[in-house]
Amino acid sequence: MWGWNAQWRILEMYQFFYDERGTAAIEYSLFISFIGLVMAGALHILGGNLMEVFTNINDGLPSILILEESGGPQK
Repeated sequence: MWGWNAQWRILEMYQFFYDERGTAAIEYSLFISFIGLVMAGALHILGGNLMEVFTNINDGLPSILILEESGGPQK
């Protein structure tokens, strides 16, 4: 009725659909992608407020002028 080739293909398809190797890696990558999307959304929502916080911190710090010696490091 069916040739050996057709039976072999059906067996390969069966094994392909019931093979669970690699599913953990896919699940972890989806989970990490979801965390990234949540972080990007939170940063977008809080971005303006966060910029204001860092600006206030910067304004509150004393100014420091760093002068470099000419001629490079001394031995």
